Amino acid sequence: MYAIFRCPKCGRYTFSPSKQKTRLCGNCGSIIKVDPMRSQIVGDAREASMLVRKYNAEKDPQSFLQAIEVSKKELENLLPEEPIKIQDLIEEEETISSSRVQRLTLLLVENSTREPISFDLIEELCAKYKLDFEWVKERLTQLGKEGNIIFPTPWTVKYIGAADSGYTAISKSTKPQMQIKGASKALIKILSQSSEPISEKEIIQKMEIMGYNPEETQQTLKKLHKSGEIIEPRPGLYYTI
Repeated sequence: MYAIFRCPKCGRYTFSPSKQKTRLCGNCGSIIKVDPMRSQIVGDAREASMLVRKYNAEKDPQSFLQAIEVSKKELENLLPEEPIKIQDLIEEEETISSSRVQRLTLLLVENSTREPISFDLIEELCAKYKLDFEWVKERLTQLGKEGNIIFPTPWTVKYIGAADSGYTAISKSTKPQMQIKGASKALIKILSQSSEPISEKEIIQKMEIMGYNPEETQQTLKKLHKSGEIIEPRPGLYYTI
């Protein structure tokens, strides 16, 4: 089951597994709460993706609100458990900013270095590491932009920074960044024009016509997949959210 909802920051529609409490907005990069009471519930990711594209294209909130009404009975069984309450923290003469960063680093290194973990699990671990989840969400967004973490799916995080030096951004030259940015727009445009998933081979062929070599296309596919902007329902097949 998947929940379709609007990002409160940018207003774009997106979706996530219905039991997931938090996800990354692929449009504005905000980490947002999934509220089942304000969501439309559908049966699979493919259907959710198609409806998200439809709502974003039409910009018709009325049809979305009507769909929520239809989903009310299902929503009653999908309400999340009460969120874990963060205990009052007692800071003993420490520099709050640096200590919080160190604790978040420790949380990520210990729990998300080998395998990705969900935002929900991070929220649960915040109590153990004496962190405020609202602050953590903002920090994760920034770390993603810096290249210290990646988002294998829009609701999971994997730490890729150097464990012995805190957060280590991945340096990139200006020229490749500009190339990848342009390739991203071109690739998403190709996928958005098709109602069916497109194979990597076909994507590469279409991108070559637009002037992008296969290596650039493959790098862009990986980048967009990690950020959650495109989905790979089966190996080698892609479609856009």
